[in-house]
Amino acid sequence: MVSAEAGAHADSVGDVNNSGAGVPSKCVACGETLISPLVCVACATLRPPKSEFNHFARLGLPLQYSIDAKELERRFLILVRGLHPDQFSTDSREDRALAEQLAAQLNDSYRVIRDPVMRADYLLELEGGPSRENQKSTPKAFLMEMLDINEEIEQAEAQLDAPARENLQKVRASLAARRAQLIQGFPEGFKTLAECEGIRRAAIAQVIRERLNVCSYLEGLLVKIDELLLR
Repeated sequence: MVSAEAGAHADSVGDVNNSGAGVPSKCVACGETLISPLVCVACATLRPPKSEFNHFARLGLPLQYSIDAKELERRFLILVRGLHPDQFSTDSREDRALAEQLAAQLNDSYRVIRDPVMRADYLLELEGGPSRENQKSTPKAFLMEMLDINEEIEQAEAQLDAPARENLQKVRASLAARRAQLIQGFPEGFKTLAECEGIRRAAIAQVIRERLNVCSYLEGLLVKIDELLLR
């Protein structure tokens, strides 16, 4: 059993149906409000995992890009405690295994939702937009620009003296700022996507996909520069 304190936390974080994912709002065992379809933190009743419970639903969050980071963290910590092995130490082996499986699902959902780019990538696919595997395009102007950036990085790699390292730091700062700017545009992009239909909606989804592809490319360059600077 989970403490009464956990039950109070459940009341404070709200109804799991806020996720809009068709998940139950009440525990079938004790009738308390659920904050996640994975486990009731009030009575420690586990629910078998279902594939239709997406990452947002597992955390009891609305199916939208904009989230409250502190609320996400709070929900995650409450659910982690609810699925902690100590809660099921005297239960059957099957229940202990189920708790471990649900905890793994929870960790995976938290990993995706807390990362702004992974969250955007995941939500775009849920909204029927193009996936990274099916649509890898980026703006042509961006590709031309990146040819120059890559050449600059290669030249610095060939020397890696003090001036080259200083230049890499400047390039890195510029790329990181650009990636951050793209991320800042995702909330408005998904808001517009939710308001559009038909051809307009498909066009907005394509724009978001291209921006995600740019973010991914920039992240690859940032990793490469970090590796060079560690030499």
